[in-house]
Amino acid sequence: MAIISLSIVLIASSISFLSTPTPTPAPQVTPTPIPTPTPNPTSSPTLTPTPTSTPTPTPSSTPAQTPTPTPTPTPSPIQTSYMGVCTNYQTYIVQNVIDFMNEKNLNIYRMCFFVGASESKITEIVQYYLDNCDHMLVLNYYHNGYTPVTLSDSNWVASTNLALSLLSTFSGYQDRIIIEPYNQYAQSISKIQQFVYDIRDAGYTSKIYCSRWYTQSQRDFINIDDPLYGHIVCGQQQYMGSVGLSEAIRRTQVFLDAGVEVIDGEVGACIEEYPQFTQSLVDDVNSYLEWCDDNGVGACVWMLEGLRDWSVDSSTSYKNLGLVFPR
Repeated sequence: MAIISLSIVLIASSISFLSTPTPTPAPQVTPTPIPTPTPNPTSSPTLTPTPTSTPTPTPSSTPAQTPTPTPTPTPSPIQTSYMGVCTNYQTYIVQNVIDFMNEKNLNIYRMCFFVGASESKITEIVQYYLDNCDHMLVLNYYHNGYTPVTLSDSNWVASTNLALSLLSTFSGYQDRIIIEPYNQYAQSISKIQQFVYDIRDAGYTSKIYCSRWYTQSQRDFINIDDPLYGHIVCGQQQYMGSVGLSEAIRRTQVFLDAGVEVIDGEVGACIEEYPQFTQSLVDDVNSYLEWCDDNGVGACVWMLEGLRDWSVDSSTSYKNLGLVFPR
């Protein structure tokens, strides 16, 4: 980001008017007073236009702006795009992911923990990642499965409590952690809204990732209220075999037009993993990733079991079909 500071200095010039000396009357027979000559307009000093007493602005004279409680989002591309991967966890996998990200110049990792993973295990793996790289992290700590499900009230309480505990543990990393409370959630937006309020009421400033199931209204996600304006990230899962390139772009453009930051938590050729990858589908993934990078959209390519979709010894792996990260 660049911060441009503009200073204006007004220089006012003042002109002193010199009075014309009164001539001494010449000795005459009749001491008739010589009238004071009428000043010739051309002989008068030419007045330099002045700012007409325009006050020189000072910092204190600048009127304070009244804060707007709920700013209207300005449709504009997000300044920073994230390009990375999404997969599950184990320490050796995380190190492989970090090495891969460094090699490909990537900058974000969506790390998924299934419901039931212990907090100590999550803490261990996340700390390892934070200690060994400077990249961003989408922390999907409550991954509720591969199909859209509803979460019970008790699930939401458990997810919220775990999020608060993890944010407390990693309070010094809130600028690097984007917290994600579920996966492919297909339920009332009011639950997500309450989660946002609970996190903000506790004083945490991490961005919150709200993933959209394709049947849910994008407008509902656009309208999520966050006391920290600009800290909601929306996205969806974009598999070319299911969605198609043009539809993936259309969905994402809706969020961009509303001024919402977008990270697609899972992007890929198809949900059936590498055995079903085709050259055409991978070409579409490449086109979508390039479009995302050009438009400031984040994208995490799903990699089965670490980096298996990339590195598996198969003619249909991402590596052999030419997946390209546009960095």
